[in-house]
Amino acid sequence: MKKLSLIGLTLFMGCNSDTENITIEHSPLESTIFTYGNSDLRQFVSATAGYDFIGLGEASHQGSKAYSYRARMLKALHEEGNLDFIAFEAGLYDGLAAWQNYLTDEQDLLDAVTGPDANYMFGHRYSAELAHLFNYVDQLPKDTTPLLLIGYDARINSDPGCSVMFDELENYLVSQSLYQASFATIKSLSPIMMCPWYADREFTVTDHHQLTSLLSELISTLTTQKELEMIPGYDPTSPREFRNYASFWLQVAKSLSAHSYFQINGLEDAFTDNQSAENIRWLREEWFKLPDSGQTAIWAHNIHAIPIHGSVTDAIHKRYPDKSTYNVIQLTYRGRLAAYTPDSSQWAINTVPYYSEARTVNHSLFSLGFPDTFIDFKSQSTSTALFNQPQTIRFAGGSLPVYTPTSIADGILFIPRELPAVAR
Repeated sequence: MKKLSLIGLTLFMGCNSDTENITIEHSPLESTIFTYGNSDLRQFVSATAGYDFIGLGEASHQGSKAYSYRARMLKALHEEGNLDFIAFEAGLYDGLAAWQNYLTDEQDLLDAVTGPDANYMFGHRYSAELAHLFNYVDQLPKDTTPLLLIGYDARINSDPGCSVMFDELENYLVSQSLYQASFATIKSLSPIMMCPWYADREFTVTDHHQLTSLLSELISTLTTQKELEMIPGYDPTSPREFRNYASFWLQVAKSLSAHSYFQINGLEDAFTDNQSAENIRWLREEWFKLPDSGQTAIWAHNIHAIPIHGSVTDAIHKRYPDKSTYNVIQLTYRGRLAAYTPDSSQWAINTVPYYSEARTVNHSLFSLGFPDTFIDFKSQSTSTALFNQPQTIRFAGGSLPVYTPTSIADGILFIPRELPAVAR
């Protein structure tokens, strides 16, 4: 832990400014190399100890340093903390499909999250930085020191999620004598809503009402069926076929309904993030039945991983108040990002600039000379207005919001200058 003494720090809010003398304690990050070790991450591991959920945000899906440091943080939490589950920002169906292929040795984990049976987000699955994390999990003994890495998202918009998933759901319903003719409408409307880039028409309000009505009926049917089924306990040496159980398909049906509300309400994250929180709980407590002593890390964009209104962690707070969360907001000042395209050959060619405006927390930390570092708010020996008063913060695209940093995070992963993610 190092202390950075800041004499005469000027904080700007609107037309007003205040000056204070403060000392900020922080832990500089020494390397982006995945195998570097954990010596520079001990403060992070200590700060997050004892929390049920650790939200690990990123300011974009295209930054090399954000990928590398957070991958190292997860490794440190597994090796020196109690991390046993990484809930990854990828579709729930893709998460279990990839894990199934990994467990059955059909594919290694990196190939499994890439395709063809599952597609994690292209910025993640094609990243050289995250390949180290996927390979780390892959090479751990499945039955002695497990670390699960599973997609949780209610937004199931991968290629297999928009196609073969519905064939598999139909097969399940037929096998259990639950099939209704109305399922054909669910099967035809859902992909228009989930993967509009492939559709030849728009998803309409009429479609939404029809789809959610039919999904409500399917949810009721699957809820009843779930009570009739006995699911064997999780055994990585003898994997269960998740497609054979109403418990899984119920989560999918709920996710489809939430996704429809998300889509028809202008991509309002609160609908899908609320369901995603339930999906994470279901994965941990019902499907895998992981011990209460273990920790779950949520790998996601800042807008999902920190407790702003409608986020995944906000939903966890409201739906599961007995669970504790530690939330890391990732902030960058300037730099460049990989091109936002699934064509990873273009990442290095068409990089895009990233910048944070003046009079933001990002700008203040940069101006004060902070290196790549982790800052834990609870470790500060003195209170500072920089963290405890309303400030403008650039943590995502769009409009520039005003928040008190300590109200939306417990710590900061600060990267003054970001680099583009590298394609593997």
